[in-house]
Amino acid sequence: MQQQSILDQIKFRIKTGGATTRLIAINVAVFLLSSLYISFGYLFDNGMSAEYWTRYMLWGSTGVEDTLYRPWSMITNMFAHGGFLHLLGNMILLYFSGITLQRFFGSKKVWFLYIAGGLAGFFLNMAAHNIFPGLPDFSLVLGASGATTAMMIALASYAPQMIVRLFGVYPVKLYVIALVLIGIDILNLASKDGVAHFAHLGGALLGFLFIHFWKQGKDISKPFTQGKFKISNPFKTKPKLKVEYSKKRGETQDEAFNRTKKERQDRIDAILDKIKYQGYGALSAEEKEFLNNESRRV
Repeated sequence: MQQQSILDQIKFRIKTGGATTRLIAINVAVFLLSSLYISFGYLFDNGMSAEYWTRYMLWGSTGVEDTLYRPWSMITNMFAHGGFLHLLGNMILLYFSGITLQRFFGSKKVWFLYIAGGLAGFFLNMAAHNIFPGLPDFSLVLGASGATTAMMIALASYAPQMIVRLFGVYPVKLYVIALVLIGIDILNLASKDGVAHFAHLGGALLGFLFIHFWKQGKDISKPFTQGKFKISNPFKTKPKLKVEYSKKRGETQDEAFNRTKKERQDRIDAILDKIKYQGYGALSAEEKEFLNNESRRV
């Protein structure tokens, strides 16, 4: 009975937790299923074949021809991990940055940053391995690091003064953490530690550009998050425009909707400014609840 209750709680959190919870669930599920597949493969004396098919179906590579032959690997590699610690590190970063970004921008933007950041890291890493002679032409690629770095740098670019308590004790501004992470990757570009540092930098660049254009009033995720490429039915008859009046005298329904929307947006902007300069912990319980509810509306 207790086991069923825990399962119900997990299902509920995945259903209501937004993009961050679902991304973590996908990563954990892929890791568990692939690990079980390989383990049972070895139990039945077929482990090498199981490992081969896991890598073939999930892992990416820096080889251009190999990627063209397995185009799905450009996406699947950012949900695959080579070990528990690899998964744990990425999921911690995903949870911290994703939950906060979700409050600022909503779930759709989190999905965009994860996928676009992962792709940006994948292609920059591929380009580096095919340009620099000191790097191998062919190298296997897996992990959510490019995607999570994109989210982390986006958050640091949007709210650089936000205070983060390392290990729950030491207060550090978010921009400092971002600079340290980028610095580590730059200093280790030529190292042979098995880490795709160029993928991290590609994700970081995507996250920075997203916020850079956002502050200029441009949303580079808009074509992907608002159905820009949706094909409409040319034969479908459009309904006639119907104007209704609200209770407020002389105000149409559309005007009432726009007024309410502007009031909500003004309040969101005020809360985000408070977070930017004072940190998320400075918000009242009511402000946190309001921001959380608005993020789910997006």
